[in-house]
Amino acid sequence: MRPAVRVARGWGYGVPDLPDPADRRLPGLRPAREIAARLMACDAVHSWVAATEEAAAGERLRVYAERNGLAAWMTPAERRLWEAPRAPAASPARELLWPLAWALGFEPAPPLDGAAATGKRIDAILCDFMPGLGARVDDLCGAPRDAREVAAVEELFYCAEHATSLPAGFDPGVHGEVIRCRRRALTFCLGGPWNDVG
Repeated sequence: MRPAVRVARGWGYGVPDLPDPADRRLPGLRPAREIAARLMACDAVHSWVAATEEAAAGERLRVYAERNGLAAWMTPAERRLWEAPRAPAASPARELLWPLAWALGFEPAPPLDGAAATGKRIDAILCDFMPGLGARVDDLCGAPRDAREVAAVEELFYCAEHATSLPAGFDPGVHGEVIRCRRRALTFCLGGPWNDVG
């Protein structure tokens, strides 16, 4: 039994035999600059819809995005929110922040429990780990994780996403979406398709 299957089953996921990771043909860890650009794009979108003007001024967010070419790293849904007038909304980028930051060195790794990232965790990523709205993409590229480590955690989320039975109390509409978002972000880090990033 593959280690990821054993770990996912330990979390309570009924994991069937899944394709070997080599059969999924993920190219390998993207350049840190691409992961950092995607993380910063998620930061911009999340801050645009979830932060107050006082916490993240709109003009500073716009300059941050323009300086770093972040619109090119947003999904179509994220770009629609970004281009709309600023208004509070559910952030489609919230659950992508943690796995992307982790791939660049943030601790700890996101867990398989499917629970949404807490405000404290998001603040730790955006306020403590990331270099701030005055930064450039290259400021975030310092210490990416080894491709094997990212691949091992991505495989755990892949197993959880494809489980045939779920842990007690697991709500597929809530916890399942968190698992999907985190897996897609990690798959992106490993060179997975752009249309599968969230």
